[in-house]
Amino acid sequence: MLRISMLSGVELTFPVEELSDVRALKQTLHRLHGMPPRFRQSLILDGQDLPDDTRLDSPLDLEIVLMSFLEISQEQADKLVRACEYGRQDEVDRMLRAPYDPNRADQFGTRPLVRACKLGSTESVRLLLEARADPNLPNTDGFTALMMVSDSGRVHLIHMLLEAGADIELGNSYDTPALLLAAAEGQVNVARALLEAGANKDRTNTFGFTALIMAARMGHLEVAQLLLDAGCDKNYSMKDGMTALLGAARSGHCDIVKLLLEAGCRKDPVDHEGNTALMLATRAGRRDIVRVLEAASSDGDDDFLRDLDTQTF
Repeated sequence: MLRISMLSGVELTFPVEELSDVRALKQTLHRLHGMPPRFRQSLILDGQDLPDDTRLDSPLDLEIVLMSFLEISQEQADKLVRACEYGRQDEVDRMLRAPYDPNRADQFGTRPLVRACKLGSTESVRLLLEARADPNLPNTDGFTALMMVSDSGRVHLIHMLLEAGADIELGNSYDTPALLLAAAEGQVNVARALLEAGANKDRTNTFGFTALIMAARMGHLEVAQLLLDAGCDKNYSMKDGMTALLGAARSGHCDIVKLLLEAGCRKDPVDHEGNTALMLATRAGRRDIVRVLEAASSDGDDDFLRDLDTQTF
């Protein structure tokens, strides 16, 4: 048996065969007994701190010391963020075991977890989350780790952050949440993961954009289809009257205009300047969109819409 003695006098015992090394023991103490993450635990044998890779293959009497974060300089905090940025996992692990606070920002206000997510350093993200970095702490620009990866296509990081408690509806300084950022960049797999995790499909930002309007304006057909399949409000109108159809027509995305019409959106929205989708398409010189809109407006039944995707304009 392994016997763990705490300063409080409490003793814990574990069968040796259930634990492979000191790392596994520390993780068990954190998971099952509410102790801090392994980075802030020191297991002592005969006055010596045991490295995490020490094998546990015989009965031992160990003492445990729980450590507070070190008071570190700004330069040291900057080094942690840079190590996360460049994916230097050994350095990240060493600094977290010192232990450094995983939430300490660098001189520019960048959090280690946000930087690791921006660069896609999966192992650094894993280490920081194991050290209980807060996934909802933003940089000075308002971006959290989840927002930072939402436009990257790294779905595995999305799942890691959500499992760690990332708030899916937090917005940046313009109150733009992860789903809108994914829609703006055409990241359909990220958008799908966020919707499956319960993201509000009709959430707006400070300017009033929804994910569908964003996707329509930027020409991201797959994201627009995904959002429509999820039941988003296809007729939502911003304060200036902008809708997904108007945005697609103004930006010249004929495939999305067709998609929206097939989905049954209103054909005649008008923005605050009195522009219809037809007027915007005409002004942009998009004859293909003009023909689609004219045909949709002149067709009295739904046969046109059902067959719209088979027509070439």
